[in-house]
Amino acid sequence: MSAGVIYTDNVRLTEEDEESRAISIVTPQFSIKGQGSRMVVNAVGAVEFNDLGGDADSANPRLLADANLELVEDHFFLDVDADAHQTSVDPFRASGVEAASQTGNTTTVYNYGFSPYFVSRVGELADLKVSYGYDEQRFSGNNRDTIEDSNRHTGNILLESLSGRSRLSWALTADYNKTDYLGENAVFDLDTEQRTAGLQLGYELSRKWQLTGTFGKEWNDFVSLNPSIDDTYWTAGVVWTPTRRTKIDAGYGERFFGNTPYINFSHTARRTVWKLGYSRDVTDNRSLRERQRTGNFLTDEFGQPIDPFTGEPIPIDEYLTTLNSGIRVNERFDSSFSIKGNRSTVTISARQSKQQRQVELSESTFNYAQVKFTRNLSRNLSANMAVSWDERKNSEDNALDSVTYRLRLGLSIEVGPMSSLSAAFTHSDRDAEGTDQFGSHQENRLSVTYLIRFK
Repeated sequence: MSAGVIYTDNVRLTEEDEESRAISIVTPQFSIKGQGSRMVVNAVGAVEFNDLGGDADSANPRLLADANLELVEDHFFLDVDADAHQTSVDPFRASGVEAASQTGNTTTVYNYGFSPYFVSRVGELADLKVSYGYDEQRFSGNNRDTIEDSNRHTGNILLESLSGRSRLSWALTADYNKTDYLGENAVFDLDTEQRTAGLQLGYELSRKWQLTGTFGKEWNDFVSLNPSIDDTYWTAGVVWTPTRRTKIDAGYGERFFGNTPYINFSHTARRTVWKLGYSRDVTDNRSLRERQRTGNFLTDEFGQPIDPFTGEPIPIDEYLTTLNSGIRVNERFDSSFSIKGNRSTVTISARQSKQQRQVELSESTFNYAQVKFTRNLSRNLSANMAVSWDERKNSEDNALDSVTYRLRLGLSIEVGPMSSLSAAFTHSDRDAEGTDQFGSHQENRLSVTYLIRFK
């Protein structure tokens, strides 16, 4: 449980008529872990309540929960998962890094679903997995009618060779994905149906080198200006693992929308972690809005488990996509480098997402870079600093383009074995050509929170 106060000198994030405000917040938190002979359950969550009122959401939830049940020993299983988080509605309107702002540009995303699956060994030849999935995405808060709710059905059949039996590995795959949007405001029917069938191959040249490739066919049914969305696909790649700590997986391919190059690089040492990734693939805004399901906020840069709720105000989701629904080609780049000393950690990260909607082939680009520094000043006192750059571009209307710079300074002190006190100051400076919430603004924000933990 944590409680605190936030002071901002521009609660509506506007260029003119700035309004200062003190905001009270209370955040109950919980964590559940359970394991039985045939069931594993994990859940972590918090809900931040504020007294903003007006067009602001009074609650900001963050939840990540999953469970696995073994229904028939060794063969039939059931996965259940759920998550909730807040995100911006329109990425080109002003929105703060925290939900406690009166911009009217946040919404709560709820994702929940289940997936039964069957696994079996096919003689001494291969492993078989057959799965079905169903999940729902719902929006709530003041903007619940702005974004369309949706349901998704998925199916997968995977027959793959046994691991370690030969230098040659193979897999036969068949996938089905159908998304139904429940809103009535869209100009086009944005429901989608995607089917693929393919062959995956791998050949181990040595312990360090492996060749990979895929070939298949896809059948798509969604609105697109591309002349053909049904086509064959292929990839050819190589995996190089020079040491147990370093791995590079790179390749090139073709799909109905063009080329699909990719690269994934990771290097881990005792004090450094470096990751880099690039891909060009098909996705939709629904998938982009559920990125928090990966659970990355439960670990630090070195993959170590952390308490995601420090008592400070809960941030909104960083993964951006446009307001409109539909299929898009997402060209994405991610990179991060962390170095850890005895008392200090420095992390440099950068990412870019170019999203081209298939309905009208318009393009939006989101760029982000950050340098973050943390240091333990003593056994009970720590400090942190972060500088970030956030650029957003819209190919249809340059007036929506913006650049935001942020500086954040923070201190945290352990005042007891189960309690801590945190303070943070954030300065934001947004430069944009639009007006009102599409325009420029500056904000200074100070937060002080007290956290107490109960076992």
